[in-house]
Amino acid sequence: MDSPLISILLPTYNGARFLREAIDSVERQTYPHWELIIIDDASRDETPRIIAEYEQNNARIRSIRNTENQKLVTSLNHGIDEAQGRYIARIDDDDVWGDPEKLAKQIARFSENPNLWVIGTFAHTIDENGKKIGAIIFESSEEGVRHGFWLRNQLVHTSILARTDVLREVGWYREEWLYIEDFDLWLRILDQGYTIENIPEKCVSYRIRKGNTTARKYHSMQRMMFSRLLSEKAIYKNMWEKILALIIRGILVCIPQNIIQYLKR
Repeated sequence: MDSPLISILLPTYNGARFLREAIDSVERQTYPHWELIIIDDASRDETPRIIAEYEQNNARIRSIRNTENQKLVTSLNHGIDEAQGRYIARIDDDDVWGDPEKLAKQIARFSENPNLWVIGTFAHTIDENGKKIGAIIFESSEEGVRHGFWLRNQLVHTSILARTDVLREVGWYREEWLYIEDFDLWLRILDQGYTIENIPEKCVSYRIRKGNTTARKYHSMQRMMFSRLLSEKAIYKNMWEKILALIIRGILVCIPQNIIQYLKR
């Protein structure tokens, strides 16, 4: 089996508390051909010192430091500019790749189906102490993922492995869709006719932290998704499906976040 290089993007801002856990989980991957690009968005805590320590001890790790805080989208695009791999993966500074075989499983799936362009996985949710508190399960098949997008995002961002050439072709992340920059990117990839799947295994852990998503931010994200879907065409079979999707999205914008979380249990 071919063993291409994977460029892993890890953006961080004042992420010292959990950063070591994230990097350690990358280093535990059994798939060996990777580079980790850490984009430090002008952190003011111990983050630069931690990054320097890992860079010194592992030649596969390198970093970019923004001279001023430029936010997530710009940091991610800087990382894509620097990426040398055939594939790009993502991990946030407070998340964990719990399955050491995560990258190996995704590369194997790409080898089985060369028509795939993005592969995600399911996820555990964990609290600030690393305790498992739930799960994120989406559609897994190509068709299920495509049509699942009209209800909600179908990819855990910290789980994805994507072909670098397709990310560069569709134009990377866009500033105007901050907070749903990944949702916008996946829709543009689907618009181009590219395929997305999920491996139906919980290979990563997504950390739920106090203040992760405030009620105001949650509703802002829902409104932005609603706006983004208004212009969408690739994921709908027909106009009636689009109308139904937009009605559901409109209802979700009005429902309080705590009720949404309760219904997802």
